[in-house]
Amino acid sequence: TLVSSRLERRDLFPNAAPFYDLVTNITGWRRHIGAAALEGLSPGTLLDVGCGTGFLVARALAKSFDAIGLDASYGMLHQDLSLRNSLVCASATK
Repeated sequence: TLVSSRLERRDLFPNAAPFYDLVTNITGWRRHIGAAALEGLSPGTLLDVGCGTGFLVARALAKSFDAIGLDASYGMLHQDLSLRNSLVCASATK
């Protein structure tokens, strides 16, 4: 379940969330980050702070990491419900 801990129900990216994955795919960001972020790492525990839609979390889970994503935007986290047990809606600073 997506957890919301003491955050207001305001969304930081209300209009961008539905298009975020498409744009990051078109611009090549996903390909670059997907290849570089986990390169050389052995599976272990991963915390992705500011995970957006959870793209890197999904990649890490597929590579046998114990991965959790944290983002303050409920709308971003809600884009991929298959990751709902691995994503937390919360602030990294509060």
